[in-house]
Amino acid sequence: MNLPIGPGPIRLEAGGWREAKAANEVITDFGSEKPAIVAISDATPALGNFAGPNIVHSPEAEERMDTQDLVKDAGMRREAHQAQGWQPLVVAVCSLAIIAALVLGVGIGSHLVLRHVVQTLPLWVAVTLGLKRSLAAGWAGLPVFLFWLVLMTVIWLYLLGVSNILSGHFTQLEIAMTVVVGIAAGVGIVAFFRLKSYLSGWALASIFIVLAVVQLVCFRLSFLPALAHR
Repeated sequence: MNLPIGPGPIRLEAGGWREAKAANEVITDFGSEKPAIVAISDATPALGNFAGPNIVHSPEAEERMDTQDLVKDAGMRREAHQAQGWQPLVVAVCSLAIIAALVLGVGIGSHLVLRHVVQTLPLWVAVTLGLKRSLAAGWAGLPVFLFWLVLMTVIWLYLLGVSNILSGHFTQLEIAMTVVVGIAAGVGIVAFFRLKSYLSGWALASIFIVLAVVQLVCFRLSFLPALAHR
């Protein structure tokens, strides 16, 4: 701040203050975080021929500033939520694509509809949360997407003669469906990384672990004699 000593107009240069035109003029300090009322008064302690300013914080100005901060913060939160609003839908669509490929594609083609219905049951949790645009949809879908992506990768490695971890006979339709499942799982994983949930870390970890366990259990149950050939 440059406060020249001597008579005449006083220019408050720091923080963007404007020039004081009169000795008793009241101006607003726009340079500080909290607006203040700066009164140039002859009654203030003098420094040479210069009467130093009295700075009085205005409650009305502070309240107005606080309201503006709240409105700005709410607007930023709303924009961030809208930017992520379509990501849960991506999770839901990817889950439905996997269900359709396994049940309607592989299931009907191999006459093993019930078996694949059981295998894909956990995906309906991600579908439900995604259609509700819940930010937890990503954590519900992630373990399931990872499971199917890994399984499809193992099948591809077998078909390419690279690995024999999994073996069997795959029709052209089943091979095509593995591609659909793999792409859908990959896109779902990408959508997960674009989501930011406001749930606690423990809650998110619990969702992930529970869905991972449920997926493994459902996959194992689908090979029981009562379901393996249906």
